[in-house]
Amino acid sequence: MSTSPALKTILVVEDDSGNGTFLEMAIQSETPYQAMLVASESEMLRRIEEIKALKPALFLLDYRLPRTTATKLYDQLHAIEGLEEVPAIIITAETPDLIEPEIRQRNLLLLPKPFELDNLLETIKSIVN
Repeated sequence: MSTSPALKTILVVEDDSGNGTFLEMAIQSETPYQAMLVASESEMLRRIEEIKALKPALFLLDYRLPRTTATKLYDQLHAIEGLEEVPAIIITAETPDLIEPEIRQRNLLLLPKPFELDNLLETIKSIVN
């Protein structure tokens, strides 16, 4: 996918290709933003210069990734110069009670799966605006 620096970017990290593609298409067709989809922590790290150049307005992170969790990935992203202040939404099928302390500690927004797409899109718009 080609991205344009003129549009605000939502970085979507989702290892399930169907879910990732769905989120990317929904963001791009239903909001005034572009989405940058990456499937894993390793892909994110390979593309970090591109991500930094786009200066994402929001991270949309799947909680359970193959080699890490969204909160650990969020910590990695926030340690990178220029990305320290980017807010995040964590989407998860995990039991919210089990991960809520680490979400609350980082002041992140948690959106349990399944969720209503309209709810996600409105949340994205309210955070980015």
